Amino acid sequence: MSHPSATENYLKQIYELALDQSPVKTSLIAGELQISPAAVTEMVKRLSDQRLVDYRPYRGVTLTRAGTREALRVIRRHRLWETFLFRVLDIPWSQVHDHACKLEHATDDGLADALDEHLGRPTFDPHGDPIPDREGAVKELDRLRLTDLEPGQSASISQCSNEDPRLLAYLSSLGLVPGAAVAMLEAAPFDGPLTLDVEGEQRIIGREAASTLIVQRR
Repeated sequence: MSHPSATENYLKQIYELALDQSPVKTSLIAGELQISPAAVTEMVKRLSDQRLVDYRPYRGVTLTRAGTREALRVIRRHRLWETFLFRVLDIPWSQVHDHACKLEHATDDGLADALDEHLGRPTFDPHGDPIPDREGAVKELDRLRLTDLEPGQSASISQCSNEDPRLLAYLSSLGLVPGAAVAMLEAAPFDGPLTLDVEGEQRIIGREAASTLIVQRR
């Protein structure tokens, strides 16, 4: 039997990857969790036996209704802890993810509800990710990436889909944080860098980093 925290990590990762691609390829799960594809295949078979996922070899993985419910429970706890650490303890947004990953597994629904109430029932965490409510309802944002903007188009940063601390610190240094106003000035050809106006300051960023940012057109 798999450890409960391992199950929660898989369900959370599958849910988040499915926002961009469904069914989710096992190779994507392996890359995100930094484990072997063979280990992922073994685990998703176990999750399938528990009726938490629907696994189709060579096609990928989708969450069942029960799997989605469990994924949203752990995602809620994770994002509430990120919000608490950021707002209450003043831990930088680039560092809250790893702490929240540990705390989420030791948090039951009662503690999650207490956190939610203490924080004033927030709807987004510091990275711009929506926080599910206690019934598991969540409103996901459109997955428009910063790299999808054409020169001359403007948007506001809504969310960062990657929580690597080094990347978040880099984005923060450029002012590319949730709520920031951006305009695409130039997109260099052949996958070259992007030139942006960020709150009135000109910034240059590579496409790989820019692709992690989800935006809303202004």
